[in-house]
Amino acid sequence: MLKSYFLKGLMVLVLCFGISNTQYLMNNSYYSLSHDAFDGFAFPIQETVDWINLPGSQHKSSFHEVSDVYKIKMPKYDSSILSMSLYSIGFNSSSDLNIRNSKITYSVPYLGNYKFDGLENAGSHPGVDIKLLKNTPLYSIANGVVVKSVKSNVGFGNYIVVMHKGVVDPNNPSLKTDIYSTYAHLDRILVEEGQEVSKGQMIAFSGDSGLATTAHLDFQINTQDVPFLPYWPFNVNEISTQGYDFVSAINEGVGIQDAVKYTINPFVYIDKYKDFSWSTKILGSELDSYRIDSVVSVESHVDQPVETLEREVEINEFTLDSIKFPFNYLYIQDSTLSIQHQGNFDQSMLRIDTNLLDYELINSDSNSVSYKLSPNNFGSEVVNVFYENELIATQEIYISVFRDLNYDDINNKFLKDLVDKRILKGFNDGSIDLYSPISKVESVVLISRLIDPNLGKDSDSWYKEQLNLAINKGAVNSNVSLDESLNLVEFLKIIYKILDVDISNDVHEFYSDLFDVNSWYAPYVQEAYRKNIISNNDLLSLDKSLNRLDVFKLIQEFSNFIN
Repeated sequence: MLKSYFLKGLMVLVLCFGISNTQYLMNNSYYSLSHDAFDGFAFPIQETVDWINLPGSQHKSSFHEVSDVYKIKMPKYDSSILSMSLYSIGFNSSSDLNIRNSKITYSVPYLGNYKFDGLENAGSHPGVDIKLLKNTPLYSIANGVVVKSVKSNVGFGNYIVVMHKGVVDPNNPSLKTDIYSTYAHLDRILVEEGQEVSKGQMIAFSGDSGLATTAHLDFQINTQDVPFLPYWPFNVNEISTQGYDFVSAINEGVGIQDAVKYTINPFVYIDKYKDFSWSTKILGSELDSYRIDSVVSVESHVDQPVETLEREVEINEFTLDSIKFPFNYLYIQDSTLSIQHQGNFDQSMLRIDTNLLDYELINSDSNSVSYKLSPNNFGSEVVNVFYENELIATQEIYISVFRDLNYDDINNKFLKDLVDKRILKGFNDGSIDLYSPISKVESVVLISRLIDPNLGKDSDSWYKEQLNLAINKGAVNSNVSLDESLNLVEFLKIIYKILDVDISNDVHEFYSDLFDVNSWYAPYVQEAYRKNIISNNDLLSLDKSLNRLDVFKLIQEFSNFIN
């Protein structure tokens, strides 16, 4: 078995690193392809066989040739079970036999080694090797687009890579990210590059193609910034310089830092978010201000997030029983710092060192006190809490304008400006969903706030008053639907009409090489181009449907122009 892994490894390294990595990068043309929105995960394998009871004579059979008596649901991937020593597992109870079957099935766990000890983080194998019968059906883990469908008799053999856009971020479930799933050593491939696939769609059958002496699936999930696909954490030059062969390099964890960076523990991730779905967003229920995403760390519990500091701190006549920071992986508008105490608490002795939060006392009684924490900007910092100049707790915070942005996202700055001008708010869950489509009616509502942020504030409808304004000014038709999209030229017409900008209908022939000067939209495009509101690149896609970020940026440009 080790020999086969060694040969496989040499060929994988030659194939992936003996030529330019750019040949293994995803074809950029596929990134523009769309697919159904993320609605949770499916497991790549639904059924396997009971290796303990399957007769040895059938171990080389195809899955469809084996009696259903020996077929079982895929055992749960559980690192605590996989890491158990075989010497501690019996042969008689059904529990012991199930454990042995799991260890056979998941022969190499995530970031495992080729010692077959079942330990995670004990090597740098970037995926999970799963022992299967040949021609076991395999399924796409989520909605996506096939970006690689390769047939080969070396290395990874026949393999598929699927791109999944807008899935839940494994490090912050309030954010979206893109990932890639890789299925290697296949027998038959059922999909082709550029094809859209659905969650749970059969895409291939397992095999032993490439350098593998037995049928298995090499399954891997990669992050959106992975440098090449399929991914491997080191190359020939690196391991030869360090004096390793392929097997010893895996066993010694060569490249494990990069493997951690560019891969995700696949079955843990899939199991955690298999039933995940993004909440329905309604523009009519919006929240003002900013959102906070707080990760708590307290002096006595630095290594793991906790909500409450349980140790006692005695300071003169005051004893701190606990201090509770806001703890939420979702963004929240305001936070509360709660302190439980005994004895005499002097409010003037408490100091919270922070530049990004304002705080004020909201409640105080004989044994507790609470402070409201409100963000005043975006960014990250460590908040320290002192009493009588003694540090009693610390917490790192991350603040973004909206909860589905990272605190260091470059869009925070101009979005904050729109929020401060009361033009932009957010959905009822604190998100903004920058890259989703935006309707004409939503755009009308936002543009109307350039004139009067309070327009429609007392109405029982989130859009009717603003829409009537736009209709009366000839910006949109009276029969416009709530979900009707818009392109750049339609947006320009709407905003110029609502803002009552006097635009010349005389379009200079000079612009004939840039756009159709005889079109109905030419006056609006000419005016925006002259004022540097749109660029040459924008002229190349005048009819492209705008997303929310496009509209926000345009409104920001007009806002600056008006000011």
